[in-house]
Amino acid sequence: MGEHGYRLSADGILVFPRLADPVDQGTYTLETERVSRRDPRPDEALDSGLWRGSTLVAGPSGSGKT
Repeated sequence: MGEHGYRLSADGILVFPRLADPVDQGTYTLETERVSRRDPRPDEALDSGLWRGSTLVAGPSGSGKT
């Protein structure tokens, strides 16, 4: 199933096996608690704070957030 690479030549078609990432068997669970930044302005903008364990990266264009 899925897309496969192939090569057409005078000898015919050569199909390469599809490479796929292994299935992650981790037990990571998402947190459902929000954490206040102790400043009402970002908390209001972020709908009552950030999710516990998340990271906020902010800054103007060109400041290196990527």
